[in-house]
Amino acid sequence: MSSLKPAAAERALLVDLLRERGPAGPTLCAGWETAELAAHLVTRESDPVALAGILVPPLHARTEQREAAMLASVPYERLLQRLAVGPPFGLVGLPGLADTVNVHEFFVHHEDVRRATPDWEPRQIPTSLETALRRRLVALAPLLLRAVKGVRLHLRTPTGPLRSVGRGADEVTLIGEVPELFLYAFGRKAAAQVSLEGPEGARATVASAPLGL
Repeated sequence: MSSLKPAAAERALLVDLLRERGPAGPTLCAGWETAELAAHLVTRESDPVALAGILVPPLHARTEQREAAMLASVPYERLLQRLAVGPPFGLVGLPGLADTVNVHEFFVHHEDVRRATPDWEPRQIPTSLETALRRRLVALAPLLLRAVKGVRLHLRTPTGPLRSVGRGADEVTLIGEVPELFLYAFGRKAAAQVSLEGPEGARATVASAPLGL
């Protein structure tokens, strides 16, 4: 699997884990078991309207309807087969763009399944995946962290500063390895191994903000 690009490698690992956990396995996505997560991923790749609804709030309800229809009409194993193959065309399957737009999706949802059980352990992240996540986090941080108001938030890894976003008199530093910062920024706060430094009130602002897309 080392020859695969990061997004493709995460896709393959996620499919294997979804198959291992079965359709009723837990995830970190509220209200979703593994079957709902699989239906979400397949719908995202096969339905342009549903994909738009992930990003555009007025279309969220339509996306949920299409995901529910996918779940009801396609058996779990078939969902996994379709997920393993990936999209033949479309925005998330375009050559040269697929890895960029998919790497965070498959990494985050892979960890949604991995970390949903109490016996999970951190895994060794390949350098290629960490590099890809670093680039995506730098690009997406203003969007993912837009709900943090009145605080200047600094993202920092153990090796140095990564990105700063927001405005405010108070400053907070979010510290962790790149994959952990990514999970926190995507709203997986409780599962991310990070620390917050700064004034107590400002830290509370960050901790309570609804993060992610």
